[in-house]
Amino acid sequence: MKQLTIWKAKLVQKRVLLSCLFTLLGMAGIYAQQAPIRPAQLPAFAFATPAGGIFTEANLKKGMATVVLFFEPDCEHCVKQATWLREGAAHLPNTQYLWVSWAAAEQIAAFNKQYFGNMMNHHFVKDAKYTIDKSFGYCTVPTVLVFDKAGKFKKAYNAETAAEEIATNLK
Repeated sequence: MKQLTIWKAKLVQKRVLLSCLFTLLGMAGIYAQQAPIRPAQLPAFAFATPAGGIFTEANLKKGMATVVLFFEPDCEHCVKQATWLREGAAHLPNTQYLWVSWAAAEQIAAFNKQYFGNMMNHHFVKDAKYTIDKSFGYCTVPTVLVFDKAGKFKKAYNAETAAEEIATNLK
């Protein structure tokens, strides 16, 4: 009888230890997911243009800094971001912008027309296959990713960011 009690006590200890171990591993997984992994270099990607074509990294001009923005046309923070970039364009010479959204092509085109008109260095695309997180790491709206002229990742912002602040990463 005494051996049975000792055996049960050891079994309970093992279960408690295993429960603690699984809890710690689960918490480590949650915290690891909170810090998105960003690519060291501008990654390969393929997104749809509002006109129905395909836009890839090959369409970007070489030797120019690139700012990738994940946005939604009806997001007030994204509207503020667009306004700040339009007004602060002088702070970011030789910079091209890739605006990526899940919105309908018509909404993306209307956003482009409203805030940038015919500014040729702003490219607007639709992530129809929901691949931005795979290519650029987890993105909230708005996310601003800064790559230098060699395509090297410099900084990520998970909020609207002034042109002057973005420029500090490209000096």
